[in-house]
Amino acid sequence: MPLIETKDLSYVYSEGTPYEKRALNGVSINIEEGKITAVIGHTGSGKSTLMQQLNGLIKPTGGKIYFDGRDIWENPKEIRQLRFKVGLVFQYPEYQLFDETVGGDIAFGPKNMGLDEKEITRRVRFASEMVSLDENLLNKSPFELSGGEKRRAAIAGVIAMMPRVIVLDEPTAGLDPRGRDEILSRLLEYKKMTDTTMVIVSHSMEDVAYMADSVLVMNRGSLMMHGSVSEVFSRADELKSVGLNVPDVTKIFMGLKSAGVRIRDDIFTVKDGADEIKRYIEAKVR
Repeated sequence: MPLIETKDLSYVYSEGTPYEKRALNGVSINIEEGKITAVIGHTGSGKSTLMQQLNGLIKPTGGKIYFDGRDIWENPKEIRQLRFKVGLVFQYPEYQLFDETVGGDIAFGPKNMGLDEKEITRRVRFASEMVSLDENLLNKSPFELSGGEKRRAAIAGVIAMMPRVIVLDEPTAGLDPRGRDEILSRLLEYKKMTDTTMVIVSHSMEDVAYMADSVLVMNRGSLMMHGSVSEVFSRADELKSVGLNVPDVTKIFMGLKSAGVRIRDDIFTVKDGADEIKRYIEAKVR
């Protein structure tokens, strides 16, 4: 049974007004426990609206959302408890940093869970270490941090709750290559350590190929595709038709194969590309 399931999920902004806009239209998805699911789609495809549904931040105007087999809106008074189980990291971290200090921000979730001070302190330290946030920053105002540090603090605030699911909306947006690689590697390390389910929204096809077990493709508020990384990226022409693409390394290998080079074109990461070139050269030498 999937950990999170949606059935015919719909959402309309400003329903019943002249500004009415349908953001989701009958979306049915399954998110498996212990896996990393990536969500991709052009701007306005419904990605962020879907993510905010998963932890009850906004209520659907149609359809159902199930967490661990239970309708999350069956008892609206319990929706707060869901947010301790499904943590959401916004694309813009300043939206969720509001305490006087960084440490206070990271401790906010654990405090609201009713944990004792010793456990809260342990979780703040653990979460900070997981995202490589310097301990010296914990007593600073979050608004004194750089963009990358704010991103780490926001992620640490969710990790400190130790939810079963972490939803990340564009976790590497605006970061330089080094910052991007560090955030992704720390997330993967945390995933390996805890087996936490993750859902990641990203415009970077390279990040998706590097991180994900499966990929959801959204288009105009509807689910267009759902499959493994190789299943989705092998449909390059369909992705291009809705303004998406495949990783740059995949384009290179597709081009080589179409030019007659006897090489695999189902290459989605730089590491896989390097391995395939090595295999190709060794085969030619023999």
